[in-house]
Amino acid sequence: MIIFLGLIIVGYFFTAKIVGENTEKNPANYKSSQPEAGQSGADFTVGGKPPVKEPKILETPKMPEKKIADVVFDIPYVNEAPLGVFAGPWKNACEEASITMVEGYYLGKKTIENKEAEEFMNMLFEKENILYGSNSNSDAARTAEIINKYSSYSAFIKENPTLEEIKSEINQGRPVLTPNYGFGLKNPNIPFLLSGSSYHMVVVIGYNDQTREFITNDSGDAKTGTGYRYGYDLFMSTVRDYDYSTNKVSGPSRAIFTFPKPAL
Repeated sequence: MIIFLGLIIVGYFFTAKIVGENTEKNPANYKSSQPEAGQSGADFTVGGKPPVKEPKILETPKMPEKKIADVVFDIPYVNEAPLGVFAGPWKNACEEASITMVEGYYLGKKTIENKEAEEFMNMLFEKENILYGSNSNSDAARTAEIINKYSSYSAFIKENPTLEEIKSEINQGRPVLTPNYGFGLKNPNIPFLLSGSSYHMVVVIGYNDQTREFITNDSGDAKTGTGYRYGYDLFMSTVRDYDYSTNKVSGPSRAIFTFPKPAL
């Protein structure tokens, strides 16, 4: 009997030793104190205290690269001398060419053929001669009147236009005509005469706030007039009306805002 009990005790300790060794060598042989898959970390404790979670390292989000984008719309280009003859009224036809470009825009045209432009501009010369006795150097008032009477769109004069007001018109798809002091524009492709008035007119068709430039169709620039860019500060400093009393660009700052005529 005593011998039997001794064998049981020895067997017990031998079995316990084997189990202990197996659990150290193979953790899968015992229930872990860590959560099983799908088990929340809040459902268990280690040493009577909640487990300390390692903080997640978050990457700093990368800001998207800013793209330089133009706010601009298509408008057909017309040179002030469509057929390349700089004589007679075609020497000073930037106002009529500007009116013609905006006419094409409101009619939905992408291009205007030179012959078509010449015919429309000749009509404008004739109307100006009848109304004013001359077709050269039409100030903002005459230009707006000609637009309202003989074009397919309407216009009004904006006194002292601001940068933001011109941009607002562009945002709404409405081209802006501006009378300008030509020499101040510093466009190397427009040979203003020193003895002349230096009066000029362009069509503002867009802008770019990143480069701080207006985008224009400049009828006086036969080389790069389509989409020609002028810096904001330079351009705004040249927006001046023609003064008939001095025959110079010494009038106040004005612009001609345009809009489609209401349907009848």
